[in-house]
Amino acid sequence: MVEEDPKARMEYLYEAERILIQEDMAIIPNYFRIAHWTYKEYLTGVVNRGVGATTDFYFADIDMEAKLADKN
Repeated sequence: MVEEDPKARMEYLYEAERILIQEDMAIIPNYFRIAHWTYKEYLTGVVNRGVGATTDFYFADIDMEAKLADKN
């Protein structure tokens, strides 16, 4: 099964984590990676994930109209 909806994927991951920690106690997470990024308003399409690569710029785009308006 492959879930392509990012929100649904995160819900599945949260549910799996809940089962592992609350029901089975097979693992105990002792580290969570945290990254903070600051973006200009005209940068769009950046994907932030909770698992794997934290930030994905593959679909990133610059809204040139907004960028030029930001200069004025």
